[in-house]
Amino acid sequence: MTADEILKAYFKAYETPCAFDPKHPEDGTLSRKDDGLPILPMSAEETKAACTLAPTDGRALELVLNNVPSGANLAAEIKADFLRRVARGEIAVQGLSAHDAVRHLGYMKGGHNVVVLIDLLDDEKTAGEAVETLSNLVLIHNAFDTVVEKYRAGNKHAAALLDSWARADWFSHRKPIEEKTTVVVYKIPDSIEASTDFLSHSKGGHTRTDVPKHGKHYFMNAEMLTELNALKQAHPDIPAALAADKIGTSSSRKSGMNNVEWNTGIENEDTRFQPDKRTRAIVFAGSVLGPIFAKTAQDMGSVVIRTDTAALKTGDVVTIDWRAGEIANEAGEVVAAFAEPVDLDILRAGGGTLFRMGKILTANAAAVLGKAYPLPYKTEKADMTPVPMTAAQKVIARAAGLPVVRTGQTVYARVDTVASQDTTGPMTVQELQGTLAATKLAVPLFLQSQCHNAAMGFRTPAVVGANARLADFVKSLGGIALNMGDGIIHSWLNELVVPNTVVVGGDSHTRTPTALSFPLGSGGIAEAAATGVCEIKVPRSVLVTLKGEFRDGITVRDLVNYLPYKAQKLFGKNVFEGAIIEYRRSGQPFEMIDVFKLTNSSAERSAAAAYFEQNAAVVAHYLKSSSIPVVETLIKGGYDNNGALARRLDALKAWAENPQGFAADEGANYAAEIEVDLAEIDQPYVACPHTPDNVKPLSELAGTKADFCFIGSCMSGERDFERFEQIVRDKTLVCDVWAAVPTRLIQARLENRQILKALQEKGVRVEVSGCSLCMGNQERVQGAKNVLTTSTRNFKGRMGDEASVWLVSAELEAVAAVSGAFPNVDAYFKAVKND
Repeated sequence: MTADEILKAYFKAYETPCAFDPKHPEDGTLSRKDDGLPILPMSAEETKAACTLAPTDGRALELVLNNVPSGANLAAEIKADFLRRVARGEIAVQGLSAHDAVRHLGYMKGGHNVVVLIDLLDDEKTAGEAVETLSNLVLIHNAFDTVVEKYRAGNKHAAALLDSWARADWFSHRKPIEEKTTVVVYKIPDSIEASTDFLSHSKGGHTRTDVPKHGKHYFMNAEMLTELNALKQAHPDIPAALAADKIGTSSSRKSGMNNVEWNTGIENEDTRFQPDKRTRAIVFAGSVLGPIFAKTAQDMGSVVIRTDTAALKTGDVVTIDWRAGEIANEAGEVVAAFAEPVDLDILRAGGGTLFRMGKILTANAAAVLGKAYPLPYKTEKADMTPVPMTAAQKVIARAAGLPVVRTGQTVYARVDTVASQDTTGPMTVQELQGTLAATKLAVPLFLQSQCHNAAMGFRTPAVVGANARLADFVKSLGGIALNMGDGIIHSWLNELVVPNTVVVGGDSHTRTPTALSFPLGSGGIAEAAATGVCEIKVPRSVLVTLKGEFRDGITVRDLVNYLPYKAQKLFGKNVFEGAIIEYRRSGQPFEMIDVFKLTNSSAERSAAAAYFEQNAAVVAHYLKSSSIPVVETLIKGGYDNNGALARRLDALKAWAENPQGFAADEGANYAAEIEVDLAEIDQPYVACPHTPDNVKPLSELAGTKADFCFIGSCMSGERDFERFEQIVRDKTLVCDVWAAVPTRLIQARLENRQILKALQEKGVRVEVSGCSLCMGNQERVQGAKNVLTTSTRNFKGRMGDEASVWLVSAELEAVAAVSGAFPNVDAYFKAVKND
């Protein structure tokens, strides 16, 4: 095709109706144009065609300037080279001067444009403008070394650039935040928990990288979005701000905040020439706020204000006084106050990600020059006076290279492992290529799974192709990519982490049993992968001491449900929110899968992380008996890439030979402490619809109908399937039962033991290893059914549009599967003891 034909096809695609997708009817069939969506960013082929025509075709030039994704992708590389040739005078373009070309290179933020701009430092005709442009950029990464080389070779422009970076001109050149901002409120009803599942529907996972489309079709619900749009039309001169008593809980998915920004954010200098991006969304959060959601919003350049949302209602026009921390109505009366201050430096910098990149750049430039200038933003000087630390604080301190850390202190911790799954992975790629413009990994191990899109019935060519491109990209950077059918990211990650290191992952269930793991949004994951460090504001810790032993028939899953039940009675609130839950066991050590069930469930507590104090010898035995053989199996299977797994194998062996555990110091400070005698759990406890915190004892549920059972998810281990099969053996299943084993290695063991065969002979539908119904983005429960599941969450609409979901142990699920209802307590204990 000629360049002209390629661009005609590009515009035609914008106006062509979409084919109906029966698996995703919410997508609709309207063309993007008729759906009110912006045209897609151009591909590399389309960008090349536009650059070919741009010298004499104004429309093609507009496409080059406005419709090429910024960052480290091939299309951006083609655009950067086009602008380089214009800047050097190699080609003449009507309507684009050499000066304009340098300016537009700056609008590309980072990536291939940075290399071009640094080259322009060698040309006296362009060097001055290149310095001015580069002084406002922070996504420099390894190209910083090239500037240093030029400086040391005597390039005066490189010296001027380093001096500008050392002064943090990238910050001071930005407009200060206004004193006050006026918004119109859209209040999500208090009866709705605005989880990330609600803000970004899981069944729309296939559209998450297409922010405008996902934001229109998979945000809140159609009625509420219509109300929000009407409110915006009625107040065209001020932005709308969401308010919700409970918001941002559940998954770590960045797409939830993407949707908030797309529907309530603004366009400013950070979104210039990026038609699919908005920023500076304002959210009022009430009694419950998901910590990952809040961090993601801050990193993206938006802001979450913690306040009393009961004082706000839809249609209120309010003015935010940023420095006073107050919210006033149209009459000027203060109706609410900030529960905690907003960091205006982060907001001015364009978000936490750009702020951190800028501060790193400034520190590096100052070190090269040997200068220390007064900085235009607040800096924190940590108190290094020794204090007793919790076990988790010791892990953070070691990763940060510090002798001590305190609650509330901000540190930069070395990241040992980054994990990514396939529905958030494409957004992580967008962040790496676009927001961060990175081309290399800076972490020892990056693990990518294909577990969320694994369901056989949904492996469409589009899904398979997208996952293949994701895996290829990860491999191109030196990462490890698992295959479809290999299983769930968390279950693999548990085997691959080095104990007592810092791990981050793009999923809220990144909660490993032997390391300290922090779930982050896609932007945070990309940043950790690109820089090798993660910013941590040290959370407070809550200590949970577990003593005694379980009664027969009671399981760790019952303990998982019992903890929020007991905490609510003790404290009257979710004391775990935003904290690190630190577990301490006095008694027989738990099996590692049970340790993981506890750390994993900290996601449902909206905790920042979880850590389980364990005997180092016990962990070393687990590494030798499980983790090391798993890594060896992966290497034999051809999964290694540039020696990443071989190096990880060496690290695990070294730790196992010289195990070093962490325990809290005497006198360590905890925000709260809970002691549980396991024997006090005298019956199963169940998380009832539609939140994991709605816990009731079995005695209150006896007789409740059970229609459907699902055994699987990362909260399951080999023994769960074994116990389910034992209890239902020689009995008839009266419920539909599905099973999805966490990994293919566990599945192979269950097959060898004939357990899966026995279940299938009873009519159990065994899915491919992966997330399956737990995620709800592919396979879903049809109809208004009562679902019992061993999985992680039970939010409304997650597993099925009309499903009501109870979170239970495999044992209780098995008893209900043969009776068709929750049993009474006596019947339950009789069934599990007589299996």
